[in-house]
Amino acid sequence: DAAEEEPLRGKFFFENGATYEGEYAVLPPDPEAEVKDGEEPKERRIRQGQGLYIEGDYSYEGQWLDDKMHGAGTLRFASGAMYTGEFAENKYMGQGTYTFPDGVSKYVGPWQDSRMHGLDGLYTDKESHVWKGQFYNGSGPGLTCQM
Repeated sequence: DAAEEEPLRGKFFFENGATYEGEYAVLPPDPEAEVKDGEEPKERRIRQGQGLYIEGDYSYEGQWLDDKMHGAGTLRFASGAMYTGEFAENKYMGQGTYTFPDGVSKYVGPWQDSRMHGLDGLYTDKESHVWKGQFYNGSGPGLTCQM
């Protein structure tokens, strides 16, 4: 039964120097893909399941679906910033924590389309003041400081 098969695992090296190590799936050739004369269309390997992608000074470790960050994961940036939480099709979506490069400032709460969005978000500023309230499309109108 296909549902009980062990996932495929491997390490891949990309032309830009990036690497991916983890679970993947093999798909049939893309019927729309351009093929050079005399070459056969190639199967496609996509990131699918748990894996680690590293490109330069940033990385993503977590769940993949159809070659996109999807599910729980951690995205680390070259600046030192980090997002840990839920992803949907390469976007922050659902609950998550974004820690800013200073390592002190952070937002904990709901996300929509990679923006802070929803009730009960908590933002801690660089002076360690905690602001609570509703975030809308990336901003926090009407936040109150929790002393």
